Amino acid sequence: RKLLVTKVVQALLKDLAAPAKKKYPEELEVDCACDLLSTIGFTLDSEPKGKMIIDTIVGRLKELQQSGKYTTRCLCVMMDTLDLRSNGWRMKAKREVAKTLKEVGESAKHKNALTFETVIAGARPKHVAAKPVKGAPAPSPTSKPKVDQTKVIRYVQYFADDEDGDALIQEWRDMALSAEGSAMAVQFILEKAVLGSLKKVAEALKCLVDADLITRETILAEIATREGKLEEVILDCPKAPAHLEAIKGAIS
Repeated sequence: RKLLVTKVVQALLKDLAAPAKKKYPEELEVDCACDLLSTIGFTLDSEPKGKMIIDTIVGRLKELQQSGKYTTRCLCVMMDTLDLRSNGWRMKAKREVAKTLKEVGESAKHKNALTFETVIAGARPKHVAAKPVKGAPAPSPTSKPKVDQTKVIRYVQYFADDEDGDALIQEWRDMALSAEGSAMAVQFILEKAVLGSLKKVAEALKCLVDADLITRETILAEIATREGKLEEVILDCPKAPAHLEAIKGAIS
């Protein structure tokens, strides 16, 4: 459900299945790693970087299976998780259906008459699909798009730390920004550039332009807007005009 970024999930799985201070994790840690994989494995497997993470953890589980350090119960948990991945995260689950009182009575007489269906482990449940909330006001066509400034700045910071353009592109796509949302996100990024993080910000913007996620026109328009307000920031950042010119050169 995109509540955690891929890097956080990767760190959690690594801490559980391959802790730094010991060669073999405790059984509880292995159980937690398998449970987490069963919950988010399908989503991770659907993106290139996530698939690499899954491949690494699967290899680690196979290594733990061969170590002879774990009980039969724990080995079965690992085997079930590996089989689940091999089967495309498809599993059988009991199908819950509405029944009349008469049908409930009939089911009680035939305890083995259970109905199963194949489901995707970790897939978004149907009942969680976005629905209009009853009584909620309709969105105004003139309202500004909602853009998470924290996410935008964090993704640029990740790029500055790791220089992973593919991750930046995937994270940006996950935000599914409209044209107006992209313009607002560029505003946030330019604020960071004006404050001094010039080189990496320029590289991040160029990466997004090359991936056709932001247009050069959008960036140039936002730069022009910011150039008209330089008096507000030039005392705090005398190099702001030069920074904006440098970004123009980087994306041209």
